[in-house]
Amino acid sequence: MNALDQLNAYLRRLESRLRLLAFSKGASLATVSALAVTVFLVWIINRYAFSPASLLSARILLFLSVATAIAFGLVIPLLELNRRKAARRAERSFPDFQERLLTLAERPNATDPFTQLLASDALRVAQNSQPDRLAPAGPIVGFFTSAGLAVAVLLWLILAGPGYLGYGTSLLWAGAPKHGTNHAFYDIVVTPGDRTVRRKADQLVTAQLMGFEAPKVRLYAKYQGASKWEPVEMLPTPGASTYEFLFSALANNVEYYVEAGALNSKHYNLRVIDLPGIKKIRVTYHYPAWTGMKDMVEDPGGDLRAVEGTQADVAIQTDRPLNKGVLMLGDDRQIELKGGEGNWLTARVNIDKDGMYHVAALEQGENVRMTEDFFIEARKDNAPTVKIDRPGRDAKVNPVEEVTVAVSATDDFGLNDLSLHYSVNGGAEKVVSLLGQKGTKTADGKYLIALEDYKLAPGDLVSVYASARDARNTSKTDMYFIQAEPFERNYSQSQEAGGGGGGGAGGDDPTGQISQRQKDIIAATWNQQKSGAKNPSQASDDAKFLAEQEDKLAAQALSLANRMKARELADANSQFKTFATDMEEAAKAMTESAQKIRTQKWTDALPPEQQALQHALRAEATFRDIQVAFGSRGGGGGGGGSMGRDLENLADLELDREKNQYETGRQSASDSRAKEIDAALQKLQELARRQQELAQQKDQQQAFRQRWEQEMLRREAEELKRQMEQLQRGSQSQQSDSQQGQQSSSQQQANGQQSSSSGQPGQQSGQGSTGSIASPQLQRAIERLQRATEDMRNAENPQNQNSEQARASQQRAAQGLQESKDILSGMQHQNASAALDDLARRANQLAGQQTDFQNRLRQMVTGNQPGQTRQQADRMGAEKDQMADQLKQIEKDMADTARSLAGAQNPVSSKLREGLGQAQQQELEMHMRQLGQWIRQGYGMQAWVRESTVTNGLNELSQNIHDAQAAMAQNGQPGKGPGDDKGELEKALAQLEGARSRLQQSLEAPGRQQNRQQPGNRNGQQPGNQNGQGRAGQPGQQPGQQGQQPGQQPGQQNGNGQQAGNGQQGGNGQQGGQPNSGGQQPNGGQQAGGPGGAWNGNNWGGAYGGPGPVTPYNGWIPLDQANRESARDLNSLRDFFRNNPDMIGDYLQLMHSLNPAYQNDGELQGRINREVLPGLERLELELRRKLDEKNADQVRSAGTETVPQGYSDAIAEYFRKLSKKK
Repeated sequence: MNALDQLNAYLRRLESRLRLLAFSKGASLATVSALAVTVFLVWIINRYAFSPASLLSARILLFLSVATAIAFGLVIPLLELNRRKAARRAERSFPDFQERLLTLAERPNATDPFTQLLASDALRVAQNSQPDRLAPAGPIVGFFTSAGLAVAVLLWLILAGPGYLGYGTSLLWAGAPKHGTNHAFYDIVVTPGDRTVRRKADQLVTAQLMGFEAPKVRLYAKYQGASKWEPVEMLPTPGASTYEFLFSALANNVEYYVEAGALNSKHYNLRVIDLPGIKKIRVTYHYPAWTGMKDMVEDPGGDLRAVEGTQADVAIQTDRPLNKGVLMLGDDRQIELKGGEGNWLTARVNIDKDGMYHVAALEQGENVRMTEDFFIEARKDNAPTVKIDRPGRDAKVNPVEEVTVAVSATDDFGLNDLSLHYSVNGGAEKVVSLLGQKGTKTADGKYLIALEDYKLAPGDLVSVYASARDARNTSKTDMYFIQAEPFERNYSQSQEAGGGGGGGAGGDDPTGQISQRQKDIIAATWNQQKSGAKNPSQASDDAKFLAEQEDKLAAQALSLANRMKARELADANSQFKTFATDMEEAAKAMTESAQKIRTQKWTDALPPEQQALQHALRAEATFRDIQVAFGSRGGGGGGGGSMGRDLENLADLELDREKNQYETGRQSASDSRAKEIDAALQKLQELARRQQELAQQKDQQQAFRQRWEQEMLRREAEELKRQMEQLQRGSQSQQSDSQQGQQSSSQQQANGQQSSSSGQPGQQSGQGSTGSIASPQLQRAIERLQRATEDMRNAENPQNQNSEQARASQQRAAQGLQESKDILSGMQHQNASAALDDLARRANQLAGQQTDFQNRLRQMVTGNQPGQTRQQADRMGAEKDQMADQLKQIEKDMADTARSLAGAQNPVSSKLREGLGQAQQQELEMHMRQLGQWIRQGYGMQAWVRESTVTNGLNELSQNIHDAQAAMAQNGQPGKGPGDDKGELEKALAQLEGARSRLQQSLEAPGRQQNRQQPGNRNGQQPGNQNGQGRAGQPGQQPGQQGQQPGQQPGQQNGNGQQAGNGQQGGNGQQGGQPNSGGQQPNGGQQAGGPGGAWNGNNWGGAYGGPGPVTPYNGWIPLDQANRESARDLNSLRDFFRNNPDMIGDYLQLMHSLNPAYQNDGELQGRINREVLPGLERLELELRRKLDEKNADQVRSAGTETVPQGYSDAIAEYFRKLSKKK
């Protein structure tokens, strides 16, 4: 091949490469242009709702644009590209050719020798100038990639594009779908469309906008004989983008369509024909045979309401004969109407489920409505309601008592049986029938159980429950227990005169908690047996859980008995042996019941469970006698109460404090009920609003829609009523449990097992929970809701739908719903207030206890009470731990209360959360536990220095809770600000007077006057009774102890308060309910006496002596407590001095600075006399001035007030000054 041929081959490759580049560029341009134009045109035609005209124009523009892009980007460049242009492109890109390539391309003369020479020179250049340098592969690949991506996106938009973009792309490229094969992206769905209607009947037309919204929707109608369209605006409905219009009393045919924005619907026709009119509807109910009810006729009738399984014969009378009539049901089923005499037509309807029906005529194969819709309500056959009215809860009785059990039951259709079932100590069940007459709807009965016949012993029990049965269902009550208690309480007093170190009555009763947990397991087993068949997997899980709990409880009972034997307690006393035997028998019965529970033999598991409970209760009775016997023995040198301590150690070692799910369910029940009340309140508010709106509607053209809405409202109200009734039953159950717990607590107090004052706040926690429900209020709310549903039923009666009576019924229903809501709202506010009151009481009590603790710690570490012992340090450390536990419970209850009030009382919840967050940031609980540990380790002085931080923190916590109370009170009376009402001013003035009086009375306490007269009594002397006279009637003292204070030193015979030598503390009485009782241990015992010693704040030296007594105030409020309470009252009056906030702020700052931990009693009294009391008098004067302005010319007569002794002249002078200032 010569040079010319090689050069020609090079030119062909060059031309092909350039053509490939041009094709890739053109393809990319065409496809990307098609995609961009498509998206733009879709956006344009979407604004016109894809109307046919806009779609046609857009398709034309799209195809023209694509054709233009193909022509100018692909066809023309390829046609213009030839060998000469390729050579010229190469010459421009490769200058070394020097026009040789272009010359050969224009004049390819192979015979010319010069041409061969020129080709040789050009070929040498071409070897270094390959075609891929002129048309690189990168741009070619890029163009093809962009073209492919554009085609892929376009295909995706056509086939599966989202929203209007995909729909519009499909329309542009594939065209509009064939009619009926697909719905438009934007459409107007009109119902009923084409329809035949009865003359003078109403016809509702609805239009639903699909895929778009429009500010206005119009219906255009053209009546027969008219020449133009009449537009009318359609009304929106609660449905999504749905509008409606009612053709009222149609007399002629009409053609109509709907217009929304740029879109119009298809045209439809309503054809009017003449049909007979309905004169009367009569319904005959044939009830199922099991109900025992006779057939009932309802004339006039309409709605069908009866129990499931009832057959209703619907008879319709027309004003003239009807050829073909049917009953159209809601599920499109038809029931043919059979002709009878006198233009009567009948059909039978089976009432199996809820629905609707209407009467229609068949005309030319089309159903023509003749009436509005009537409702079909299939009422459920509810199970009977049965309850035990007496005793209504677990009862504790004497073994020879005759117990009356009263049972009542009700049923919708009639009772077939009412029985009482009882079993003694888990034995054979006995059944007593209490039904007097079969078929009655309400029945009650009583039965007397003579316990003496069964020779019961203390701890034995009788389980009772009642059952009621109707034709198809059986109901059972919860299982209750009648427990045999001893005839009398055994109280024995030890003849030993030890220091009172026994005090075992305050310990926990392990058998009491075991028996209570066994009752929980019995209740759970009984509930499983009552509930019947359930999901096998769930039933297996429940059985496994209950069996594990029973096995765990059996192991604890058996281990408790074994450890008692191991410590040889059983040999020390026969009662210990009896106790161990009963616990072993209880464990044996628990093991047997656990095996039956595991196999889901619920009924067979109940007898051994009850036997286990019987043995546990017997052990509990024995344990009480043991506590009485060993709890009253003196401590002597600390060894007299060893058996009692061993028994308490057993309880701590063996009793699992963790609760199972059935116990913790109780703790959360109140929160759950509070949430249910909130939900019921919101639902009632919504129902009342909707009912009021329905009652105010006056458009009688929409009578059927109002009846339908009224029916839905009534059903929702009835469902809410059922939920509230269930809530009430749960409330009654909770109250029953609470009464039982109170009864148990009172019996423990009778046995001498009441805890000390330091533990009482924790015991009372939760009593003010928001979940506590007042059943009478809830019952009134249910009754008002019941009357409201009856008014709703009367309002929806088709015979009254156009009368004033129907509107009056709707108004009464709305009023009843509102009243029910108001009752629930008041109950919720009352419960919330009770919860806050309980929190405030406990927080205030804890703050007072902390202040007293700080004072006693100061006296102990500063050497004012010599002879302190390590035992006292341990006691105070334990007391500090108990206070930390109380704080933890208060914080938990604050969180629960704030959570329950989050929806209804938002400001109150916020204040509670702020107070809780502040306390948690200060870490008060952690500090209290750390300080208690320091005290036990001997670092009392360091602990006392840091006690002020805890004291201030608890005071702030108490104040925050009181602020939440104030917010609650303010929310309860919206629109009234403090000081805007005369009554509020009078209350504020009385509160301020009370604060001042409280401080004055506290300053006059005899103990403080004595301290002022005897300033040296703080150094080694104890303030005692003056002239040897004791205080009478002090709580906790036994007769004969009136003349001696608790913990008084034997050396104080003459009442001068002088401590005598190393005498022991008497410890003869305990102060119940007083946090300041000196020498009293937190668990209810008293400190044992002993030889004297010393405690210097860092370590203990010498023998251990008894703690010195703290002088009580004989009914007077402690000065620091009076100052704290007065400051709290003053803080609550800030809003009354909002015009001069600094005035009250200065006094508050002064009162908060009076910390008794850093000031002696005399200095504190002096500052209160000089600075605080005059300031309170000035504030009182300011309030009196505001009240006088309110009274105008009226003269205010102050209420009578008891004047403290010694202040009569001063108070008289004070009021004389006030009169002069006026």
